[in-house]
Amino acid sequence: MEGIRASGVDVAEIGMFATPVAYFAAHELGCGARVAVTGSHNPPEYNGLKMVLAGTTLAGEDVQQLRRRIESGELAAARDGTAAPTSSKLT
Repeated sequence: MEGIRASGVDVAEIGMFATPVAYFAAHELGCGARVAVTGSHNPPEYNGLKMVLAGTTLAGEDVQQLRRRIESGELAAARDGTAAPTSSKLT
């Protein structure tokens, strides 16, 4: 979350919860986006991030497009005008 905060984005950390609570919390808090780190009884390759942007769950090609933007450093600048962190600094 340090990398996200460093880019000037407000972060609401709500702790550990079942995945549906993340959707509910984002709606109730009026968040424009949300990311939940998942982990379960499934093998590790099925765990990861569940993301919502502007009310739409990112999946498939949208996730791959985001991955390419992060890897290429095509990120928005921080609110204070400084450069956004590079992908190697994202945590």
